Amino acid sequence: MNTSKIALLPLQPSSLSSIEKWGEAEGWLMDGGELNRILARFPHLAIGAYEGDRCVGAIMGYMHEKTVWLCNFIVAAQRRGQGIGRRIFECALETIAHEKATQKLFAEDQAVPFYERCGFKADGIAGRFVLGCAPCAAPILTPFDRAPLSRDYGLPLRYSAAAFGEDRALFLCKDMIYPDSQLLVSENGVLHMRTIGGYVFVGVFLASAYANAELLLRTAIGVRSKLPIMIVTPIENHDAVSLLKRYGFEQQGATICMSRGEKVRENCAMIYGYATAASHA
Repeated sequence: MNTSKIALLPLQPSSLSSIEKWGEAEGWLMDGGELNRILARFPHLAIGAYEGDRCVGAIMGYMHEKTVWLCNFIVAAQRRGQGIGRRIFECALETIAHEKATQKLFAEDQAVPFYERCGFKADGIAGRFVLGCAPCAAPILTPFDRAPLSRDYGLPLRYSAAAFGEDRALFLCKDMIYPDSQLLVSENGVLHMRTIGGYVFVGVFLASAYANAELLLRTAIGVRSKLPIMIVTPIENHDAVSLLKRYGFEQQGATICMSRGEKVRENCAMIYGYATAASHA
């Protein structure tokens, strides 16, 4: 099919509902509010492929101190295999070339060869773990087992640089927080959770000791609604994977962490849950 009439333009807010629908069809955990926030924060990183007034593909981006993340890269199902995605991605790479020294994304297995041809390298695996609606088989929680709730949304910053190798203040203190957010704290850890697409999504979840991570997880299980819980954790953190399985979580897929440019090292031992569902690549 002729794609010469496809124009790459700044992504329009009116196109976000299409992106959300396409992502949901792929099994991604989508949130319209999150899409709007990303677009409002970094409109120059958001590109849409338009055929007339109709959006047929898109990509978005988010910047931290040292890294720019590419996300929500998707093409309408009926327009795939026509080179539209490559055009979008090449345009995005040109756009971010001088923004940050490191570009990162999450990729599904089938997309890895494409990203490798664009200079990205795999540097980790993030597993999606889900605890269903059935009661957890772990010991019953008592009030004394519970980590306190907090409204101090600056708390994740205590661990941000040590865990991620960069300052993520803008995201952790502002764009991650929603009216239904709940923030749990322990002596050496913090856990944020909110409802997205029929799940209680836990992320960001950081802890410097297993005992603190367990306290936070037990509390999250105890105070959750009747919805299933999803946590996306680096597979390299064996303590995190062991903890989640101990409390009845099952792995339901994984995604590849990929990067290009200067290496920004994460301390995976501190990361029990990423702040993204790791499906928007």
